[in-house]
Amino acid sequence: MHELDMQSDEFSKQDESMKKESVSKDDGIDTIFLTESKHKHVEIPTKDDKKGPAYPPFATKLSWLVAMFMKDMGHSGATEDILTSLNNKLQTNYPLTRDDLFLQAKTQEMLGRFCQDRGDKQEAEKWFVKSLRIVMDASDEEEETELDLDLLNLKGCLLSHLGFLRMKEGLYDSAEDLLKEGLEYVRECGNMTARADIQYNLGLLRTQQSDFILAESDLRQSLSTREQWFGNAHPLVADTLFALADLMGKKDSSKGYDKIRAETLYRKTVKIREDCLGSTHLAVADTLLALGKVLMEEISYGAKTEAVGLLRRALDIKTTNLGNPNVIQRSTEKV
Repeated sequence: MHELDMQSDEFSKQDESMKKESVSKDDGIDTIFLTESKHKHVEIPTKDDKKGPAYPPFATKLSWLVAMFMKDMGHSGATEDILTSLNNKLQTNYPLTRDDLFLQAKTQEMLGRFCQDRGDKQEAEKWFVKSLRIVMDASDEEEETELDLDLLNLKGCLLSHLGFLRMKEGLYDSAEDLLKEGLEYVRECGNMTARADIQYNLGLLRTQQSDFILAESDLRQSLSTREQWFGNAHPLVADTLFALADLMGKKDSSKGYDKIRAETLYRKTVKIREDCLGSTHLAVADTLLALGKVLMEEISYGAKTEAVGLLRRALDIKTTNLGNPNVIQRSTEKV
């Protein structure tokens, strides 16, 4: 009986010891947090861990792919948010690998394009310059890889973007230098679509410079490439046709002035833009306005009647989209 009491006391002591150990664990001595592991061989890197980044290496590429998917689906706001977060993540994890540097440069280039699309030229230029600096730094590395061609291509595109912004500012000489240099790079890479974009921008620039022969040559080369690449009914094809129509409608172009041809190109542009963008798109209104202006110069009553109808329709579209009829009406009344 005495032996049973001793065994009972021993079990009681062991039970109390286990309870104390359990309490000590609950007090934080052996508590498992998100940044700790139950297994000795598994380490989850934290924000302050200087051994490596605080995210898996594939996370940045996955973020980029998700952003591009959202962009293709038409969710520009969500795309810009993802790209901004991605850029911030990369910015706080320097030094980056060469692949991640290229990814950051692409991200900043895309953010610049979003700014340019909404008319924020100053912010767009900042993003393009940042991206170009990264490309230059990554290109300076002596090691030759398959990434070199991608960097060269991105460099050409960035120079094209900056050249276009310079052109909009009226800095034609600087714009021409940037566009020409960009054209050399994308040609070397074999990027047909980027080459067509730069030739289109050069055509616009040379139209502004009244160099109509070179302007027409650049625009026709751009048109040929875009039609081969995208087909005959694409918004980019319509943009080039519109630029050619504007060029041929300029009376100060003694050799290239062709009002009938300009009218034909405007009509073709209207058709493509209505089919691709919808009949109430602002680009359609711009084309109707230009076509109406050409028709107003005709002698026939039928042409003038059609012109009035086109101008009224352009005014309706602009009023619906922009909602300021007084400003819009003044622009159409000039015609």
